[in-house]
Amino acid sequence: MTSAWLIAAVMAACLFVGALLMLNGYQWFRLRDQQKYYEGRLEEQSKVHGERIKSIGQQLRNVPKREVR
Repeated sequence: MTSAWLIAAVMAACLFVGALLMLNGYQWFRLRDQQKYYEGRLEEQSKVHGERIKSIGQQLRNVPKREVR
């Protein structure tokens, strides 16, 4: 009878550890996907801002210079 309880306790412990590992793996994949998403957003934003800065610089180059007296 004691060996049956010992086997049941070991099986329960293994199930618990397995559940913790599965949860940890799920969170790791979620964080990795979230990081990829934000890296993609950062690249998009940097492209948009880079183009905006270039257009502003071009507009400033086209402004006629005033003569200094």
